[in-house]
Amino acid sequence: MLKWYVHFTEKVRTAVDNEKGAVSMEWIMIGLLAVAVVAAIITALEGRSADGIATAIINKLADFINKIGG
Repeated sequence: MLKWYVHFTEKVRTAVDNEKGAVSMEWIMIGLLAVAVVAAIITALEGRSADGIATAIINKLADFINKIGG
C-alpha cells in the first residue's frame, strides 16, 4: 500500500510541476483573444466611412470597458 501511495504521489507531483503545457495554453488563449478583438472591430466597422472609423473604435472600446466595470 505504501509503495502504491509513493508511486501515485510521484506521478501527481510530476504532472503538477510540468508547466510547459500551461504556458503554451496561455499563449494560445492570448492569440485567440487578439483574433476575437480584430474580428469584433471589423464587424463593428463594416460599412462605415474612413472618418467614422476612429470614433467607432473609441465608442466600442468605451462600451467594452464600461461593461467590464459593471
